[in-house]
Amino acid sequence: MGDGTVRIHLTAPPVEGKANRLLIDFLAELFQVKPSQIAIVAGEKSKNKIISVDGLSPNEVEQILIARIQHR
Repeated sequence: MGDGTVRIHLTAPPVEGKANRLLIDFLAELFQVKPSQIAIVAGEKSKNKIISVDGLSPNEVEQILIARIQHR
């Protein structure tokens, strides 16, 4: 995460948006927000995506991710 990126491996196939939906649901649960607060800003049809979390600052997102990684 030192370069500002996070790698998430999904099990859903990238068919008809299933992987994107799984990603949004996973992130909504992780950040304890509604799925509608998660947006794929770029890369909807790519393996690499830019995500926005409405209601959380970039610092809050980073802290939640760090806490999750440390508790694995």
